Amino acid sequence: MNIILTGGFSGGHIIPLIRLAKKMKEHQYLYLGFENHLEEKLAKESNIEFFGLKKFDTKFKRYFYVKKYFNEIEQRIKKFKPQLVISTGGYHSFPMIYYAKKNNIKYILIEENMKIGLLNMLFKKNAYKFITSFPLSLGEFGPNPSIYFNPVKQSIEYDFLCIGGSLGSHIIIKEAIKLSKKYKVLVIAGRYQAEYLKYQTKNFKVLGFVNLLDYYGISKLIITRSGSSTLFELIKANASFVTIPASKTKRNHQFYNAKFIEKNGLGLMLNENRITKKSLIKALNFDFTKIKETQKNFIESFEDNFYEEIIRGI
Repeated sequence: MNIILTGGFSGGHIIPLIRLAKKMKEHQYLYLGFENHLEEKLAKESNIEFFGLKKFDTKFKRYFYVKKYFNEIEQRIKKFKPQLVISTGGYHSFPMIYYAKKNNIKYILIEENMKIGLLNMLFKKNAYKFITSFPLSLGEFGPNPSIYFNPVKQSIEYDFLCIGGSLGSHIIIKEAIKLSKKYKVLVIAGRYQAEYLKYQTKNFKVLGFVNLLDYYGISKLIITRSGSSTLFELIKANASFVTIPASKTKRNHQFYNAKFIEKNGLGLMLNENRITKKSLIKALNFDFTKIKETQKNFIESFEDNFYEEIIRGI
């Protein structure tokens, strides 16, 4: 089957689509997003054919003039002849989903967060399937494709691994610097790596953009934001982690993601205004035995061929 993947801006929208393509290798894929953005970089690194739309100056123009993209899309997909579009949302996928709806191309929407995004709210009514990574009443509960990887056994090298997400996090990094006076800390700083290199010591190491799967097993505790892709990866990796939701996100989705994790015993949660050196050391010494068992049961509750069965029915 010929499948178009679309979703972008942040790694949380992109990585699940790439994992899904790697899991279901029998299909042909074209990733449609915006050129010179993260989706182009990650798709090409995964050897997935990519087509980038030209970027307008403002979000308003992207939505208001969305039909201007139709000629671009039509010319590019004419030879590809898609039978299905799969989207994880985000405004970068808006032109393709709108085009699919207008041209009667079946599309599947995957909502990764506890709060449904604007694009998915707009188009879920006409979707072939609306899949939710959290058990919401408005969709079909299914696995977040971020869990489609095989965790690797690694040796503990650090006390703390701090992850700020693809957009980085100053709050987490600043606390990590304080922790490094006594503990070994590795920070994945993303775009802010250069800014914090001057703080490096034998106890404090800073990296930029990396494959996080190579690092989940090398620390006693992971401190992370509350993007759904990272949370589901950590659950699959059976990791000890504390999640700190960013306070300024659309529809406050990170807070609700983190509350689900806390309420269901899948990890610990701290609010931004409660982050202190003392609270993070307390999390380091927490007994995660029960949480790890809950994580295993949660992952095992999903059918491994969930998406294959959906696509087979088209």
